[in-house]
Amino acid sequence: MRLTRIAALGAICALTAVSAIGCGGKSSDSTSGGETPLTIGMTVEKTGPLSVLAPAAEGAEAAVEYVNKKGGLNGKPVKLIVKDNASQSSRAIQTVNDLVSSGANIIIGPPFVQDCYAITGAVAKAKVPEICISPSDLTEAAPPYQYGIGAATSQEDQAVYKYFAEQGLKKVGTLAATDQSGEQAEEWAKEFGEEEQGLSVDVEKTNPAATTFKPQLQKLIAEGAEALYATSCGGISITAASEAVSLDFKGPVLLINCFASEAVAGSIKGFVNGKIITMAPEFMLGAPYSGPRKEADETYEKEVGVNEITVGDGWDAVLLAVKAAEEAGSTDPEALNETLEDNFEFTGVWAGGTFTKEDHRGQITDGIFEPAVFTKSGTLERIK
Repeated sequence: MRLTRIAALGAICALTAVSAIGCGGKSSDSTSGGETPLTIGMTVEKTGPLSVLAPAAEGAEAAVEYVNKKGGLNGKPVKLIVKDNASQSSRAIQTVNDLVSSGANIIIGPPFVQDCYAITGAVAKAKVPEICISPSDLTEAAPPYQYGIGAATSQEDQAVYKYFAEQGLKKVGTLAATDQSGEQAEEWAKEFGEEEQGLSVDVEKTNPAATTFKPQLQKLIAEGAEALYATSCGGISITAASEAVSLDFKGPVLLINCFASEAVAGSIKGFVNGKIITMAPEFMLGAPYSGPRKEADETYEKEVGVNEITVGDGWDAVLLAVKAAEEAGSTDPEALNETLEDNFEFTGVWAGGTFTKEDHRGQITDGIFEPAVFTKSGTLERIK
């Protein structure tokens, strides 16, 4: 299946709450013979205020179709069950429990930071491996049964402040939410912005449910901010970018890379001014590809072709799960977990690195933090 377009953000919110490819079933100790195939469960913010992350499910579905088109896992089709957590941490926990009850051998998602934090305990209790596809730093280096793909938020913040310093900027205004992610944004502004790059960084926070960032923006602009960095994956960051333009702010406004999306680019083209930017993985920005992700990028372009970071997230997570089952020679959750902790290597369009018993993310950053600008034509283009 080659996906050629993504639904508009409004349509994303209307996606059904639960979809499935195949059906659930308890796992067994082997992927061969007459044993049960691999069943992947997915929890995702299909509806609610974070439904911008919903396309991750499309990436997962495309990957399952790709794997099954090639013969599945040891000749058996891989199954996928997708459940909507409605952008609520309590629902994310419930979806994990539901997926385990439905026979998931491994779980992928959610794409949202706070929901990944919320399910840590449920994953450990269930003893089923889970691949978090948000940019969150895990609650610890190696939480039981929980893994992360894609760059951690700390890695992105480090890249963002380095980029600002390389542009010769001295003073940055960072916008954050009043939650755990905001606390981390404040910590990393100091560590990576001030201590590592010598920048002056002021952090202003607001409630994630707020409808405006204007007072905070006015304060940061009045204090001389030369660039703005919106660190929340919620819609408040889009609002902040629009408000910065309306306030005639002349510097770059960098949106956290969960907004690296054709759908987002299309939705904000009416107010962009050539200064609204993000950090995007190279697979979104087109050939030529290079480095360790070249083969993965070319396969994704051929099979999927959607310039959405969340789609790439879902795609990578499924392929990682399948590779783990292949290497384990089993669909048993314990065997999968042991395999993932045993110097497990995977390189995708967004994921890439080595899992160990001590490090459940192990992410390399080659080719995933390319500065890109949102254009008036509704595209995302590499900054030359």
